[in-house]
This record gives sequence, C-alpha cells and structure tokens, in this order.
Amino acid sequence: GGNGGGGREEAGTGWGGMSKGDGAAKQANTLPMAQRRTLKLTGLPPQVHIGSLAKHFSPFGTVVNVQIKADHESGKVHKGTGKPFNLSYVQFASHTAAKACLASPTPILNNRFISAVWANINLDEAAAQQPSPPNSPKRPGAAAKAAAAPAVSGLSKAASLIQQSLDGARQLYDRAMEAGVLSDERREKMEANILSLEEKLESQVKMDEAEKVAAAQAPAGAEAAG
Repeated sequence: GGNGGGGREEAGTGWGGMSKGDGAAKQANTLPMAQRRTLKLTGLPPQVHIGSLAKHFSPFGTVVNVQIKADHESGKVHKGTGKPFNLSYVQFASHTAAKACLASPTPILNNRFISAVWANINLDEAAAQQPSPPNSPKRPGAAAKAAAAPAVSGLSKAASLIQQSLDGARQLYDRAMEAGVLSDERREKMEANILSLEEKLESQVKMDEAEKVAAAQAPAGAEAAG
C-alpha cells in the first residue's frame, strides 16, 4: 500500500480552494518538486487532532506546520459520527523529509484509508499570499462571552467527570492506533465515542454557564428568603 509513492500531487484547486485561474494557484501549480515540503492528507476521521499527526510524522524529519479542516469537497461522511472527514496539510522543514514520508509503506496513523499526496504549495507561502482580512467589526458581547468561558480548572463536578472520561478515551484511542490493533469497526466506534463525549462536555459547560448567569442575576438575598 504505502502512502501513494512520490509522484502524485494535489489535483484541481490550489491552496484554500483557489481556482486554477487565480495567480496564486498558477504559481502554486508550477512550484518545482524540489521546493515542495508539504503533503496533503485526505480521509482523516473527524477526531484526529494536530498532536497525533505531528507525532506520527516527526520520525521522518522536522514538522514545521500542521493544519486540519473539514473536507467538504469530497462529500464523504464518517459512518461512526455522521460528520464530514477532514483533510490536513503537513509541512516539513525539508523536501527530503516529506519525500521519505510519502515513500513509507506504513499507513498513516495505522489507518489505510488516509492517503497522502504532494500539496501544490507550502503552508508558509500560502499564508504569505493570503490578503490580510479587513478589520471585522467587534461583535457585541464577544469579549464578555470570552471572559465568561470557564477555565478547565474551573469546570463543575459534572463537567470534570466528562473531561476525565474524554481524556481517557483519547489516550486509549491514541495507544490503540499506535499499536495498530484496531479493526475498522472498532476504530469507528471509538471515534464516535470521543466525539459524543466532546459534545456532551460542551453542552454541560454551556448549562453550567447558564446557571452561573442566572445565579448572578438573581436578586440579592433571594436564596435566604423563605
């Protein structure tokens, strides 16, 4: 199997969904092979995180940048979670390291459904080509909302228990993936479990926040009344 050999490259659009007519994409498509240091991965399950990718690729050489985003182009949905698969761009410090990674017969994260090809452009060059966004108007309440977001240490007892379960599930998953002992069915079940715990934690934190706000808005002395 392997990761697709050294020849294949990203088809169609350039970085960030630019059409081939864009100057940036034209430049990207003519990037000499010897200057390419970035791989494009597709078929990533939704819960794969940057840390596990960086850890997998570091034996091939220094990893300088990893980006993950939802792959809406493929239209494929992860069976276990119903969410779209992700794609990722991984940039190495050298062309040699990226080439060694592509040539490796070991499946990425021991998942034979994840494939890798040469990206048309390196991440640092893509970032330099992106126009800087205009100053967006500040949304009312955004700062207050950010200030109200609880620190992990400030989680309620219920949220802390969910967080512990989530940490345990992630560690178990990472260890099993490294050992390569998971069947596709078991892997999908573990991925679905991690995502459901993440959603559970998020909704618990929101509930805790709503309770705090309600308590803060209650008239003083209301608790003592009655």
